[in-house]
Amino acid sequence: MKEIQNLSISQLQNEEAFGFFTLVKEEMDNLPADPGEGVAPLKAVKEAYIEKLDAYDEALETSNKLDSVQTVEAADAAADEAWGASYAYSKAMARHPDSMIRNAALSYVAVYEKYGNPTKLAQVKELGVLQNLLTDLEALGDDETIGFTMWREYIAETTASLMDAMNNRTDEQSRIQVGIVKETRLATEAAYRDLVGKVNVVAAYEGDAAYATFIDHMNALIDRQKAILKGRTTRNKKKAQ
Repeated sequence: MKEIQNLSISQLQNEEAFGFFTLVKEEMDNLPADPGEGVAPLKAVKEAYIEKLDAYDEALETSNKLDSVQTVEAADAAADEAWGASYAYSKAMARHPDSMIRNAALSYVAVYEKYGNPTKLAQVKELGVLQNLLTDLEALGDDETIGFTMWREYIAETTASLMDAMNNRTDEQSRIQVGIVKETRLATEAAYRDLVGKVNVVAAYEGDAAYATFIDHMNALIDRQKAILKGRTTRNKKKAQ
């Protein structure tokens, strides 16, 4: 029987959490439609989740007057440059006359093409794509055949700077809003747990056929988020050392 696995959502940083919760909302389209009449077991939890997420979104909205906005824009531009330059480098090495180098580079190009160009996305989604990209690049190891290690470190540095800048912006706003961000996030976390718990119960009771796509997609999102958290922990340990 399929079921949605657990995720320690309290470990996610604010912008990260909002990005994850937004993807969950998009995946809700894969749940069965509520019947016009009769029992609709998920209707209440879906509506509650959307309501809490909307409140969290409103709390996270920032004003252009915030001092941290310019810092975020600079960090965003640096992350865009790191992505563009490293992608161009991997594509160039994929045309190298040496077949060993060329074949090694193709693995890196494939990772970039898997996620597409994140630089035109909203910052929350761009950050998520860059984190996913970095996780997959790190999984390729420290292959120096094409000398990519410094490029991967460049992406890691600029992605981390972008997250820090976005979180600083959120923290600045949360201070202005006197805890509204924290309050709405906790409410969204609770609504998320209610949604996941109810889907698991209903799928177990009715059979998971109608819920399989949603459950599979959710578990893929959760696996990816766990990999991001694990990668961050590893990088922090290396930094500390």
